[in-house]
Formats: sequence, C-alpha cells, structure tokens
Amino acid sequence: MGLSRILGEILRDCRLSGGTEEAVAGALEKLGQLFHVSRVYLYESSADGEYCFNTFEWCGEGVAPLRAARQSTRCRSMDMYCHQSFDVRGIFLCREGETLPAPQKRLLEERSARSILRCAVRENGYLLGFLGFDDCQLHRSWTGMQAEALSLAAKVIFTLLMQSREPGEIRYTTEED
Repeated sequence: MGLSRILGEILRDCRLSGGTEEAVAGALEKLGQLFHVSRVYLYESSADGEYCFNTFEWCGEGVAPLRAARQSTRCRSMDMYCHQSFDVRGIFLCREGETLPAPQKRLLEERSARSILRCAVRENGYLLGFLGFDDCQLHRSWTGMQAEALSLAAKVIFTLLMQSREPGEIRYTTEED
C-alpha cells in the first residue's frame, strides 16, 4: 500500500464516517506498517504554546507504547532537543545517537529508538505539532523523498484534525507529566 493510497483512505474515512479520530489512528498504523517503523505518534501543541500533548500513538508488535508515560510535555523542555532542531522544511532527522549532542542523544535513549524522523506542522509560524516515526531496530537512513512524503502526510492529518475541532481544542487525558 502506497502513501497516496493511505492519504486517500484517510480522507475517505473522515468523509464517510465523520470519525476523524478513528481515521487518524488508522492512518498512523498504516504509515507505521508501510514504512516498517516501530512507533508512530502525533504531538499537538496547546493553544498557549506551553505544552505538547501526545494525542495519538501506534506501536508495532513488541514495542512499548510511550503515550501514557509521555502524555504531556512542557514545550520549553522539548525545545532544547526537538523543536529547534527542525530544519527549514520542518523535518527533524536523527539517524544515529552516537554523533549527536547530549540532549538529542537522550531523546533516542528515552524512546529506545535507534533513529527518529519528525515532521513539524506550522501555521503562521506557530507550531501546531508534529508527526513522529521511531525505529527501535535499525539506524535508518531516510531518503529526502520519504521525509517529504511523510511531511505531506503530517500536514494532511493535522488539517483534518484542525477542521474537526474547535479552535485550540486538543484531545488529551492529563495536563501534567
């Protein structure tokens, strides 16, 4: 199943069922399986920019979920090793931890990941959130085309979420770590 087919299914599922939340959860699973990653997750920024919430997560077989333990994180604590690391395209790519600065290396270790790809979604310069992909098995070398394709998927998913919610609304279960 290709990325364009997954994006088409997301749009179809949202339109037919009206269930954006279910369509997004299904999309994360399909993306994880298509790209053979261990974990796919979505973080959304709060309206005030203080917190990032892990609102969706899919994990492959045998991979520990992190959503409950990392439900919310202060954005300032993430800035030091995540948000400021996004490139001009909104992509954060971490292939191997050994060569990284300590904060970014810690990010990999905390997630039991060997490589991470994150795709930021911004609106008018404001970070809405990001879609992340962890590989806990391999030091993955993502191609530019894969990163761009997943960045497009992130934008489609965030657009659907924002259209289905009230301004500033985020689905989360707790406000503290």
